Amino acid sequence: MSRRDLVAVLTLVVVGGIMVLVVADMPAFGSLGPQYNVMYEKFTGRVVQETGAVNAVTGIILDYRAYDTLGETTVLLVAIMGTMAALGAGAVHPAAGAAAGRPLDSRILALVLRVVIPFTQLFGLFVIFNGHLSPGGGFAGGTIIGASLILGALVSNYRPGRRAEVRSEIVESASVGWYLLVGFAGLLAGKAFLSNAGVFPLGTPGMPFSGGMILLVSMAVGAKVASTMQTLFLGLVHGGIRHEREAER
Repeated sequence: MSRRDLVAVLTLVVVGGIMVLVVADMPAFGSLGPQYNVMYEKFTGRVVQETGAVNAVTGIILDYRAYDTLGETTVLLVAIMGTMAALGAGAVHPAAGAAAGRPLDSRILALVLRVVIPFTQLFGLFVIFNGHLSPGGGFAGGTIIGASLILGALVSNYRPGRRAEVRSEIVESASVGWYLLVGFAGLLAGKAFLSNAGVFPLGTPGMPFSGGMILLVSMAVGAKVASTMQTLFLGLVHGGIRHEREAER
């Protein structure tokens, strides 16, 4: 056994042992011991009063864990940057005036593009703007809008226009900046970064404009998710088109 194999085996044994100890220290499944339910009682009993959000999940993610959610959106930004770097500049930005994929002339698909996609995007906005009132929020609504943008690219035959990519990249950066600005509002008010209560008016729980900063953060997350999906799709498709043309040559 080589030294590298020995190090790998020892690492596996140590990490596996730590995992076994952690699992052994976990409470029994379904345990209702109060020592394990302090946070559960806090979240379920005080989330409406402290966040103004009727949907406890959204209140937790975008208020109590708003800083962690900022990290998740940053992960999306880093992931798309790494993907674009791996594809290469030429794959992401095809030459201007290059022909699109195979010809496409379908009235049915054109009707889908003009009618179904706007309704899909409207539903995505509804999910984003009502995430503090019902199941949904920025991640779910952004995914819906991102899927509609991808559908539009499919119907338009992957036209390698630079405008859509630039617009998507701008939205990606602006959404993270908007998230940070919302967080800095807490510092300007003399409280912690991404503070909600005492900085933003919580409004009346159950009403559309309630939850304080939750709605603002949800908008940023939705824009980030949708733009990331579009940027990644366009980069992958245009890279595939470029490699296909190179193979034909």
